[in-house]
Amino acid sequence: MATTSETLAELIASRICHDLISPVGAIGNGIELLELAGQAESLEFSLLSESTAMATGKIRLFRVAFGHASPGQVMTHREIRQIADSLSSEGRLRLNVEAVGDMLRQEAKLLFLLVMCVESAFPRGGDVTVHRSSDGWELVASGPKPALDDALWAALKEGGADFSVQPSTIQFHLAATGAKALQRKIVMTPGPDRLVLRF
Repeated sequence: MATTSETLAELIASRICHDLISPVGAIGNGIELLELAGQAESLEFSLLSESTAMATGKIRLFRVAFGHASPGQVMTHREIRQIADSLSSEGRLRLNVEAVGDMLRQEAKLLFLLVMCVESAFPRGGDVTVHRSSDGWELVASGPKPALDDALWAALKEGGADFSVQPSTIQFHLAATGAKALQRKIVMTPGPDRLVLRF
């Protein structure tokens, strides 16, 4: 495996997420034990439980979106749905992944990066449905008043980062380079309350 700067960054992200998921998971297990013992009747406990579930979901998402994906590595539909369900329960977007079956991890990586791009376009929340199209994948997003940054979405479609990359916009750069690596073209169809992405 070539140790390019991007590969090293992905491996670092994978390592960080791998090491964080165990202690966060242990906190979640402790919360479940307290619930079984009948000690889960406070607002403070509810906040702790919700925050732990959100952290677990985010780590799983970041591990796929920012971590390393080896060629040929596969993610099961169950794994994909688990991430989608955690995003739906805690985030602004409700993400529905239809019966897509297993996916190459590289495709799942691009998929979740695009979901993060869509999330930035719907600050008031919305719904996203993911399904297989005749020649790839399709994301259909809907919600009130989508806010599209022309420079970000143009760079995404054109396969390059023609903008100043910031932590809040890194998903656009990574999605563009990920699509290029897969030899896929991202096609965007915007509307007044709808956004369709295909790759």
